[in-house]
Amino acid sequence: MIKAAILVDENNLVSQLKKMGIQGLHHWRSLREVMHELLEREYGPTEIVCHFYGAVAPLNKDINEHYNRKNFFRALRRDNIIVHEGRCISNNSKWEEKGVDVMIALDLVELSRTQNIIFLFSGDSDLAPAVERVKKPCKVVSVISDQLSSRWIKKVSDSVLPLEAFMAIIDKSHIRYIEK
Repeated sequence: MIKAAILVDENNLVSQLKKMGIQGLHHWRSLREVMHELLEREYGPTEIVCHFYGAVAPLNKDINEHYNRKNFFRALRRDNIIVHEGRCISNNSKWEEKGVDVMIALDLVELSRTQNIIFLFSGDSDLAPAVERVKKPCKVVSVISDQLSSRWIKKVSDSVLPLEAFMAIIDKSHIRYIEK
């Protein structure tokens, strides 16, 4: 049986999707479902786990955003997606995520001990050293947009699956397009 993990860097993935005219997904579990179907077609029986990394605005800074994010993460957990929450800090008028890349890097190393394949939905070059480290025990496939110029993450990954190709096989009813 093939064991695979999906690691989703929410902030990085959402910014790539927006460049493609996509706001997000109605059901984030569709990432796991499509990947599971592809792997079973290729390798036979497959066990797959999905990890999602994001952050929540502090309650005392933005109450509406805080509860919206908490509800979103609760919905992900109901879909059997493992949620890892980083911190948000205010940087001038913008929110900045902290700790997310470190959590992803640590999980890459940890999961490489038990998984055959890891699919990394992120083009963040900060993750390249972790990807290089885990390539020996398992295969790492980066799922990133063709529009992303992160040559380092592309270079260190075992292979790259274009995000555009992956999104093309997700049921269109699961995709939320940006309204024009």
